[in-house]
Amino acid sequence: MVNSWHHQGLKDISENLRVIARSFDGLPEAVIMEKSAHPFMIAVQFHPERLGTDNPIHQKMRDSFYNAMGE
Repeated sequence: MVNSWHHQGLKDISENLRVIARSFDGLPEAVIMEKSAHPFMIAVQFHPERLGTDNPIHQKMRDSFYNAMGE
């Protein structure tokens, strides 16, 4: 299940992006950018802020962001 309400989405995926999550209808829900193109980039279609702070997806995204800031 995905906590997302689509009214737009990714159609063409850049060669520097990798889809890491899709919804049941096949729409990309999360992509990351290759580090050779940018040191840190996560883009999501869903709403991680609505998952709750104890949710492992929310925690991983937050921790990854904070870790990237410290590099």
